[in-house]
Amino acid sequence: RADIYALGAVLYHLISGRAPFDASHQMALMHQIYHQPPLPLVGQREGVSEALDAVVLRALAKAPHDRFADWESFAQALSSLVAGQQVPLNRLGEVRDSERFTLLRSLEFFSEFGDVQLWEVVRRARWKRYPVGYALFKRGQEGNSFHIIAQGEVEVFREG
Repeated sequence: RADIYALGAVLYHLISGRAPFDASHQMALMHQIYHQPPLPLVGQREGVSEALDAVVLRALAKAPHDRFADWESFAQALSSLVAGQQVPLNRLGEVRDSERFTLLRSLEFFSEFGDVQLWEVVRRARWKRYPVGYALFKRGQEGNSFHIIAQGEVEVFREG
């Protein structure tokens, strides 16, 4: 679980702009790491929720058994922080991976997928937008792929 602690330290630094522990010399730094909790993130940076603070501080727990048991539970805790939130489009108008994740999470087909597996789908899938009236397949056409309609509607015609 040392790797979870290490990522917790990186997250803490990214969020707060400073390392979780700081001292003027090595012995003092080691003492802080082993005996003092890091300062809470709430209040160090505007917009940090208590829930995010709790996740990061749990990753930084002194005792390994107090940290997340595995990467799956750590990922679940982080994912739950953004579940259901509206994520803005980036400058180019492309859909962010976090928005794709939220969209897939809302589909019944993916309801039994864990967050790690769902992120793998987001990462591996090719995402396309089709104009209204576009024919995905035509009768007799062979293919080696399948499509999941994440948003919108599809009509199937027997002939045509």
